[in-house]
Amino acid sequence: MNEIGYCVNVNEHKLQFGREDIPENVKFAVYIDRNKKIWGVDEILATEILAAYGENSKSEMMGNSDFILIYDANQEYKINNHRFIAGDCLIMKSYYGLKCMTETEIEEARQEFKKRARNYQIGPFCFQAYLLKE
Repeated sequence: MNEIGYCVNVNEHKLQFGREDIPENVKFAVYIDRNKKIWGVDEILATEILAAYGENSKSEMMGNSDFILIYDANQEYKINNHRFIAGDCLIMKSYYGLKCMTETEIEEARQEFKKRARNYQIGPFCFQAYLLKE
């Protein structure tokens, strides 16, 4: 997966910046957009993303970790008894509620995501997706 870009919300304006600009001990959620670009988003933007998913929100714990994948149920596909998420998703820590993550936790969450995200082929069609649990 690509390097993470970071985005925060300041007075209703979204600011984007690189890793070198982030102060130590700042926590983020991970947002993977439809183009598979990876973003670190602050708590305010994570809350906005969750609100946008609304009642269509679904979630799944990632492996045996404390990380949770949250996505719009309309982006879930079932093919040959396998469920996939091919759209955007949000990754947060699930520990007595949803939490943003430290840099170390973000890397652990990315590794969990990589275990189930890959290219799939069905007939002549190829797509990138995250394989959900059965």
